[in-house]
Amino acid sequence: MHQARLTVLLKCLAMVFVFSISMAIPLLIYGQLKKSADSLLIQKDLEQIQEWAIVYKLKNGSYDGLEKNVEIIKKKIDITVLGGKPRIFVSSDKDAFCVASPLLDAKTKWCVDGEGYSGKEADNCRGGGLSRCQ
Repeated sequence: MHQARLTVLLKCLAMVFVFSISMAIPLLIYGQLKKSADSLLIQKDLEQIQEWAIVYKLKNGSYDGLEKNVEIIKKKIDITVLGGKPRIFVSSDKDAFCVASPLLDAKTKWCVDGEGYSGKEADNCRGGGLSRCQ
């Protein structure tokens, strides 16, 4: 009698184990897909900042004050909510800018600048740098 109960209990535990594993796999896949999707959204938001910044310069003659532009601030917040960390740099002569943020699905940063570049950062977009991605 005890052996029959033990067998049933072991079968139940095995079923729970198999069910748990079968549920964990889709969750892991979902997590990775979400990171990839959010990384694409970060790239698109950075490209939107790039477009607005170029229009900003056309209207104002330079990138002076770009960091305080409401639309730019909103997009930086959107990127931060997704998990990115956008950083914007304007050159000392206010004639160039770049914005970079780490992506979530890779160990790389995405960068956009006033020259139309949108891609992996070449480590020039930083304070005291060229304020260009490459």
